[in-house]
Amino acid sequence: MFTDFSKGYYFSSYWITQNNHNEVQMNLKEYNNIRHVYPEDTPIIIKIENYHFKINGNENIPSKTIELSAQLTSQIKGINRIPKKHPIFLLKPNHIHNFISDI
Repeated sequence: MFTDFSKGYYFSSYWITQNNHNEVQMNLKEYNNIRHVYPEDTPIIIKIENYHFKINGNENIPSKTIELSAQLTSQIKGINRIPKKHPIFLLKPNHIHNFISDI
């Protein structure tokens, strides 16, 4: 799933697809596997290119897939064709406080 990348992030590659929601979502099982590492009241934040997003789990999303709204995919310059396998960075729990006010 995610591997240690740096002091602030874990790394993995996921398929990026579009959805009709305003939420960024991933497979619920994978989300729950990540969730246990974070304090209960802390959001899970991923980074795609230079953008940070709060992510939620959804049981209808395939494994190794992150769904973004069409609006978000159009804003991210590195994602010009969907679906696309793309590097995803998961913010480590001890760095979340730096981003909560921005998301």
